[in-house]
Formats: sequence, structure tokens, C-alpha cells
Amino acid sequence: MSGSGLRDPLAAWAAARPDALAYRDELGSLSAAALDALVSAAPPSDGDLVPATMERETVLALLRRWRAGRGAVLHDPSRTAPILPPLPRASPFDDAQLLAVVHTSGTTGTPKPVTISVRAARAAASGVASRLALGPEDVWLACLPLEHVGGLAILFRALWARCAIELRAFEARAISNRLGSGEISLVSVVPTMLHRLVGAPKVRAAIVGGAPLAEPMRWYDAGWPILRSYGASETCAMIALDPPGAAPRGPIPLLPGIEAWTEDGKIAARGPQIEGVWRSSDLGVVSAAGIEIHGRADRVIISGGKKVSLDRVEQALAAHPGVVRALCVGLPDPEGWGELLAAWIELDPARPPAPWKLDGLRPEERPRRFVYGVADAFKLGEAARRALFAGSASRIEVRDPALRAHVALMHPEDR
Repeated sequence: MSGSGLRDPLAAWAAARPDALAYRDELGSLSAAALDALVSAAPPSDGDLVPATMERETVLALLRRWRAGRGAVLHDPSRTAPILPPLPRASPFDDAQLLAVVHTSGTTGTPKPVTISVRAARAAASGVASRLALGPEDVWLACLPLEHVGGLAILFRALWARCAIELRAFEARAISNRLGSGEISLVSVVPTMLHRLVGAPKVRAAIVGGAPLAEPMRWYDAGWPILRSYGASETCAMIALDPPGAAPRGPIPLLPGIEAWTEDGKIAARGPQIEGVWRSSDLGVVSAAGIEIHGRADRVIISGGKKVSLDRVEQALAAHPGVVRALCVGLPDPEGWGELLAAWIELDPARPPAPWKLDGLRPEERPRRFVYGVADAFKLGEAARRALFAGSASRIEVRDPALRAHVALMHPEDR
């Protein structure tokens, strides 16, 4: 094997364990040797753009580019492709080789491009593999979009830890069936996905990230092996992850090699998968036990002369029975008391609701306007979210008629 072949994790995997399961999707299964052969069977595509579909061709396109020393700009094919300068080329799998450009979610502003090098990807994969004791018997179900680091990092872990991945687009019932099949050992989801899954999973770890999970112990007590995670696109996904078997409460332990601290109350970190120092907008506390996140510094409003963390209110609302997610924004207060707190609530029609109990929130943290509607609101940036409330001054608005009975139960004082 050539020098570049020794560095190529797929080629090394195929040489060491050619018959090991490496990849599976709706089309079937591929051994490490079969996947390696498919990658070598065609040259990489022209240009840097790679549409991030949940299909085999996207995985092959990425692996072919990486083997040729080229990177990829991953993008959602349903949106306008980003325009970026040509990516540099490098010797295949050198530390400095650029593997991918992904974009941040953009929920609090314009999505930003983030580059991921071989060094960062390998280090990130190693830290997670160590915490989870990943091995050749593991199959990681990948149902997060590949254009974001949470989905793409699963492919990195598969390559460097030599565990198989199963690629599936997220459809709640199909994913629930796969998790109950006994053929999957790990899965990564965001909280809204978790709320849509049904049945008892037969997996050893369900990693939850992307946003705080309200009441993780409720899921844990129901039989879900929940592992909380924390990280960002700039950190190549996770820098903190619960260990398997531990109850998901208290601080989230840092991964090996990661240092973290706070600056003006905001989380900062360095480590082998981070370029320099990463400074976040997340408020939190760092201790010897790990990281606790208290919300984002840029998601704080002034209401009634007092500071209100939108993240804290959202977590409290999302913990209420029947609520899937809550999204809060600050609107101009016609009475001149700073901003008015408004909440967009996504309900689960299959779960019986209960009257709101907001005793755990301070008076200024209690929403003065509720809108009940569809989940599309959660894909929007802050400015577009505020626009959702424009033209309506009602304290309670139901935009999905199917939810009227549920909302009536939650607001008995307004009947």
C-alpha cells in the first residue's frame, strides 16, 4: 500500500478487514472492500459543490473527492447553492487537507461557512470513539442531514473508528422501526426528531444534540439510552458527551483532549479538532465535571426592565406535557416596557395536553402571546420568526385548526 493509502482510512479498513460491514442503506449492504472498490471505480466530480442528499451517491461523491485530495462544499439541494472560492487541493489525507465546507444552521443569523480539515475530523472521531468504545460490531444510524456537521461527522467516525453506518432520510415511523430492529447500535438525533419516534429502541446509545433536550431523565426513565452532547460546526461536532450508561443529568463531560472555560460567562474551548480557540455565544458553567449550558447570550431580551433568556423559557415550555417544541421571540411592547415575550408552540396531537403551569418562570419570563402552528417556524432565522407574529395582537392564536381542542385545554381561563 502506498503512503497515501496508509493514510486513507477506508483503504486501510478494506485491507485489514475486507469483509466487515461498512455501509448500509435502502439499496443494501456494502463491506469495507466493496465500498472501497466503488470509490475507486470512478473519478471525483468536477467543481466543489456536492448536493447533500441522503443517498449513496452523496457518500460516494465525498469519499472519491477525499481520496483525490479534494474537499467538498456540501449544500442542501432544495436551496440556492452557495458561491465560494475554489477549494485548495492537498496530498490525500494529509492533516491539512480540507475535507468539507459546511454551513452553520443560521437560526440566530446568516449561515456561516465552516471548513473541516483531516486533522480536525480525525481528532473529533477519535474523541467520540474513545468515549463510546466504538468497534467493528457497531452500526450508527445516520439520519441527520449531511450538509450540517452533525450528520457529516458520523461518516468521519465510521471511517476512522471502523464502525458501519446506515444512511436513512428521517421519516419517523421508518426510523422507529429501524431502532427497534436490533440491527442498529447507535443513533444521532435532535430533540424534535426524538419527540416523533415511537416504540422501544434496541440501541446502546441515542445521542441527542443540536439543541437542549427538555427533561432528558424522562426519556432515560422510559428506556431511551439518552446521551447528551454539546458542540458546534466550528468544533467538528461534539466537544462534550455523556458516557454510555450514565444518567443524563448534571454537567456534560468533556471529550478527551478538550479544554473549556468561560469568558464573560460564555463557553470557550480549545483542542485537537479546533482551529485555535473557539469562542461561543453560549452562556454556561465549566467545572471539573464538564459543561452546563444556560442558553445563548445573543438570545436575551429586556422585558419589564429585566433580562429574559429565550432559551431558558423555551426549555421550560418544551417540558410541558403535549409540547414538542417552543420557540420564543421578543416583540416591541406597545406599553413601552422593552420587549413583549411571544411563544410559538408546536404540539403533538397524539399526546394529551394539560393546562399551562408556569410557576417555575418569573413573571417577566411568562409569554404574553401564544401562537400554535406548524413546525416550519423552527427553520427560520430570528427576523423571519418575529414576522410570524406580525398582524396579530391576540394573546392566543391557533393557526392549525386541528389543535383547537388541545389549546382550549391548555388555556382553560380563556374559554
